[in-house]
Amino acid sequence: MKLVLWNRLKQRRPQRGEASLADMQEFYRMEVAIVWWMFGLVFFMAPLNWWGKKYRIVHDHYPWAPKRHDGTRGVGPYCWFLE
Repeated sequence: MKLVLWNRLKQRRPQRGEASLADMQEFYRMEVAIVWWMFGLVFFMAPLNWWGKKYRIVHDHYPWAPKRHDGTRGVGPYCWFLE
């Protein structure tokens, strides 16, 4: 029993100490950035994409892309820089 307790005591690793305010801010920086990115996608990009899809159905091109004048069929690229 003494040997088991001694081995457990030797295997015990040091625990993390108290974190300062600067350490906590650095730790949560990425989590906060991910949450803001998600809010941006959900509340800005998703409605914009939905409105662009409705516009494309009626006008045959996205509102942020010019109309196709080259005679090819389809709505064209999703983004102007992909053409």
